[in-house]
Amino acid sequence: MASGGTPWWRQRQRERFARAVDSSPQDSQPYDPKLAGELAVVVMLGHTAAATAPDGAARDRMRAKVLAQLAVPQVRPSPVPRALPAPRGRVTGTRGRLVIALGAAFCLVLALSGMTLLLSRNALPGDPLYAVRRTVESATLGLTSGGDAKGHKHLEFAADRIGDIETLAGRYPDLANSPVGDYLTAFADFDSDTSAGTVDLTGYATGNGPADLTVLRTWAAQQATRIGLVAPHLPTLARTRAAQSRALLDRVSRRADALLARDSCYTITSGATDDLGVLPATGPCDQAPGSPPRHLGATSTPPVGATLPVQVPAPPQTRSGGATAVTSPPVAGVPPTTFAAPPVVPPPVVGVPPVLPPVPITPPITITLPLPLPPLDIPALLPNLPALRIGD
Repeated sequence: MASGGTPWWRQRQRERFARAVDSSPQDSQPYDPKLAGELAVVVMLGHTAAATAPDGAARDRMRAKVLAQLAVPQVRPSPVPRALPAPRGRVTGTRGRLVIALGAAFCLVLALSGMTLLLSRNALPGDPLYAVRRTVESATLGLTSGGDAKGHKHLEFAADRIGDIETLAGRYPDLANSPVGDYLTAFADFDSDTSAGTVDLTGYATGNGPADLTVLRTWAAQQATRIGLVAPHLPTLARTRAAQSRALLDRVSRRADALLARDSCYTITSGATDDLGVLPATGPCDQAPGSPPRHLGATSTPPVGATLPVQVPAPPQTRSGGATAVTSPPVAGVPPTTFAAPPVVPPPVVGVPPVLPPVPITPPITITLPLPLPPLDIPALLPNLPALRIGD
């Protein structure tokens, strides 16, 4: 095969045809008779070209015209700037890759957060995930509504702290190598949840019944027993801290007992509070005989018949007829003022119907029908008709 992809025999054929066209019968090497038809066509085309070719004058005119066009300077037009396509594909691709990267990062964060929350459920004080566990507990409290529900949640978390202390004591039987700081953290969190739960339950129970107070007293006794059992297995500083937590539980039990003792009274709380919630009232337990217990605060009003200490003395009153003249107490430099007050109505006595004052009877009103109407004059509607008068 020849260069350029042409077969060698085709190349040889072309060369033989070119030599046949250039040769003549007078040449030393006559043309190939196999190419007689092709050569006849070449001869005919040569005669046709000679017959139709322009003469010398026409060729001169054409030559002069071409030279004249070449002599004129050609002004090339400035190239029109081609508008570049907006890089929408590249921007869109960048945004797409950014969205995909953000989505993947978000999914990764969710997966890591789920794994972190799952692993933090059993985290102990001192573990890196213990702070996450406490954060989850705070979020759970934020989603809980109601004073009693929040109080029970606080007690549940406080009981978990005692469980964490028991786990740490089992993990570190050697007191010399025990993590004292972790014990102190657990006891501090226990005291915080215990106080918060007591505040919620005592505030709720004083107005809704003693059931939560009973639960609080039982829970405090159980946690005190658990601390007493685990205390011998704690280091010295943690054992001292455990005694403080047991003292707090004793205060919780006494507070619950004091509020339960005043459950049948009309005044349960004193209106003051401390770190464990409302304080029980210290006055006498006022209660009407045979009446059911009430759960009211210090500002409740006792029913008729209950004896309560009078705190504000009433001004002197002088009864006169159906009204009462009340004279204000004398003040230095100010004359006494006397004003009329409504009559004092004594409270009703149980079992005796109240005596109502007589109602004045007014005479009946008489109306005479038909009512008199004023006279009304109607002018004549037509010329031949008389005027009309109504009411006369």
